Amino acid sequence: MSGRSLQQIWRWPDEQLERTHDYIQWLFPLTERSVFNSHAPILNAQVIQEFRARLELRENLRASLAETTVVLNGCNRLVATVRLQ
Repeated sequence: MSGRSLQQIWRWPDEQLERTHDYIQWLFPLTERSVFNSHAPILNAQVIQEFRARLELRENLRASLAETTVVLNGCNRLVATVRLQ
């Protein structure tokens, strides 16, 4: 995710979020290597403990979830509209 900050991704327009997919694993890292983004971080016990200990990390995760939920809901409405036509 070279050259991007979390705050920059949050400000992306919906169209850019829909076009660009390599940010998902950075917003929502896993405990195993991503098959879609080999450069994405991998959660380990130390990182998980940091999330538990630091409120700002949990708040950032919630904000990321809120932003992507808005985008996904918009995509779902678009698909439903196209199917109805």
